[in-house]
Amino acid sequence: MSNDNKKKAAKISSDLLPVTLSGKNTGGLGYFNVWIGIGIIIATFAVGGEAAYYCNLKQIALAAIVGTFVLGCFFCVSSDIGVEHGLSFPVYVGAVLGKRGTALPNALRTIYGPIWFGVQDYFGATAINQIVVIFTGYDNWLLWFIVFVIIQVINTACGFSAMEKVANIAAPTIMLIGIYMVIRLFGLASANGIDAWNSVYSDELGAHIAKGNANMILYVMMLALNYWADNACEVETWSRYVKTDKGEKKLLKRNKRAIPGYIIALPLASGFMIFLGALSTLTTGNFNPIEAISAVTNNPVILVLLLVMIIMAQWSTNAVCNLMPSGVCIVALFRSRIPYWLGVCICGFIGAVIQPWVLVDHIGIFLTITGSLWSTIYGMTIVDFFLIRKRRLNVPDLYREDGGQYFYANGINPAGIISFIVGLGACMLFSSVAFIAGSVVSGICYYVLMKLWVLKKYPQKELSQDQESFAGISANREWVYDEETNSVKSSI
Repeated sequence: MSNDNKKKAAKISSDLLPVTLSGKNTGGLGYFNVWIGIGIIIATFAVGGEAAYYCNLKQIALAAIVGTFVLGCFFCVSSDIGVEHGLSFPVYVGAVLGKRGTALPNALRTIYGPIWFGVQDYFGATAINQIVVIFTGYDNWLLWFIVFVIIQVINTACGFSAMEKVANIAAPTIMLIGIYMVIRLFGLASANGIDAWNSVYSDELGAHIAKGNANMILYVMMLALNYWADNACEVETWSRYVKTDKGEKKLLKRNKRAIPGYIIALPLASGFMIFLGALSTLTTGNFNPIEAISAVTNNPVILVLLLVMIIMAQWSTNAVCNLMPSGVCIVALFRSRIPYWLGVCICGFIGAVIQPWVLVDHIGIFLTITGSLWSTIYGMTIVDFFLIRKRRLNVPDLYREDGGQYFYANGINPAGIISFIVGLGACMLFSSVAFIAGSVVSGICYYVLMKLWVLKKYPQKELSQDQESFAGISANREWVYDEETNSVKSSI
């Protein structure tokens, strides 16, 4: 191979290439544990803490589980992009927004991911610091914040298999410790005469008996939906590694190893953490149960268990949920000019220097804004993949330097950009249900504009030629990289 060809071949990062069947090594249990780990986020304690001001514990539990279950159903749909074609989000979105239009979501993820990474590290670092102070008297949360960042960056840079191994250990460990925390918090509530199931919280009265505001149940559900909105868009970045059956044409069977993670693991884990945050708020006035329990005990065994939960919860979530997708997006944003490990390091650095603790007191507003941004992209993605292209995709053109059929109008798909703006407008008008409004409105707008305008002006091969030639694993086809030509092509 000539030096010129070698130089060209290096332009496509291996982390952006389609994952073939040989690379789909994550089984159903492993993927289930990954989603337990993703759902166990210390930052969601704050969601439960905010909800405790409006709803009682029964209402919060119902809203959190239903909200994340609905979102899990959304995941089941978008997951097939990764299972069927082996594609990650920053690559596939080129079909929706155009070759150059991908810069918009990739830039958003490069900013949003590190912010959440920093927020979660802050929660973990302050909790660890409180326990260390009890043991040793040494007080330095910033040190633990920096140590946490470094450890997670290294683990994430090692790839998805390394993160899966952490999740396999973290998932059962966290759940067992979490159950202990629930028992302990109910014990504290009983000792203080608090009816935790039927109380709400206020700064003036503390926990007090109240019916709760049933109208706010929808608000809590939307908080849960908004929290995971970005993952609804980019779930294919993870699902591309899940084992599947070659030639399986039925959607549910093709995704059978991934679906339990979305509709069982995520709702139970995330709902459990929101519940814990609410229970801790009602019992102690502090939404972080780790801090609340460590403040009323000096038992070294209990403190060590809490420390383990902090480490496992942060590690299993931040690596998979924030650093990995952000690292992949930054590689795509820079057109593979930087390696994945460097992208992860950059995102970790951003998360460490943005002072994420400033956002903690405004988590509801932050979730609504970010949920709005991602809901519009999600709506367009689902419509594009299932209703317009019917799961067929001209994958080779997604990797062409000139964009091929996805270059549209100077690299931008006008239907995608217009629908994104219209979807954001819907989110602003219906802010209480921003995720639903953004998804539905942007999806409808995208469908109409593509059918009546864009597809007539910019024909798509998978819609006009033999459609089976553009099916993926369901048609026994894999998309493979040809190093000689620096391109992706069909295996058959």
